[in-house]
Amino acid sequence: MKYDAALFTTLAVSMASVRAAPAQEQPRAAFTPSAPFVTCVQKTFPKFPKEGNPTTEQLRACLPGAHPQATRELVDRDAKGDFDSGIQSRGLMDTVEVLGKLMGIDQKSKCLDDNGVPTKLHDEFVWVEDVTNAAASLCNDAMAIIDRTGLGDDGGIAYVSKGFSNAHDEQSNYLHNRRKLLLTMAVNYYPPASVAKEAIKDIAKGVRDLCSAGVSRLMDERDGCTSKVKWYISQKAKWDDHLAAVGGQVGMYFDGSNNHFGTISLEFSEDSN
Repeated sequence: MKYDAALFTTLAVSMASVRAAPAQEQPRAAFTPSAPFVTCVQKTFPKFPKEGNPTTEQLRACLPGAHPQATRELVDRDAKGDFDSGIQSRGLMDTVEVLGKLMGIDQKSKCLDDNGVPTKLHDEFVWVEDVTNAAASLCNDAMAIIDRTGLGDDGGIAYVSKGFSNAHDEQSNYLHNRRKLLLTMAVNYYPPASVAKEAIKDIAKGVRDLCSAGVSRLMDERDGCTSKVKWYISQKAKWDDHLAAVGGQVGMYFDGSNNHFGTISLEFSEDSN
């Protein structure tokens, strides 16, 4: 059988080109925050959370469900009847005892957008342990802001941000690392209706004790706002999967799981790469 030398050469060059061609990255989708808080505040402060000074009212208007009691009637009480005006903390447990009553974190996180649609993982994300490892620092900063700005009759609210430079971008079943992502946490609470004005600081201490547990609940595989990512590790020639963080909100309750008085919210937005 005779072969056309020119044709054979052309085919060989073509095959070599296919093998040598670098993998093409898919264009990344325009980033949108996984929850509505940042988007809402950015309508007034376009560079939020890095810039801007929103008021308490503007922040709370962007946290739906964070103030379940439209009107409150703070009652008077005998200070001697308090639970020693103190808190029996249980570490990172999801409940603490405040003023003789149980304060806790909701069992289930809320992972929905404004339209009630479940939030989905964007193509840029961080692993859940990156968020839980930052929980204590985020909570300390948020409560420091509340302490510094002062507690009013309607409690306190604060937001803090943390930049990640170790985020990931999933493209064509591969992970591209060293992406930059911004996490914003908002802590917002109203004193429960049954609590007098002078007890607001006790409630704030309870919120401080529960904050890290709230972040952990949001990062829980079963009850939080997370997503499992599966990707191919070329160096090991095998597939692997890991739990990634998705933004959401978890409620706090006092004296009964139906008596909500505040929220802890987490969400992600784009940072410059």
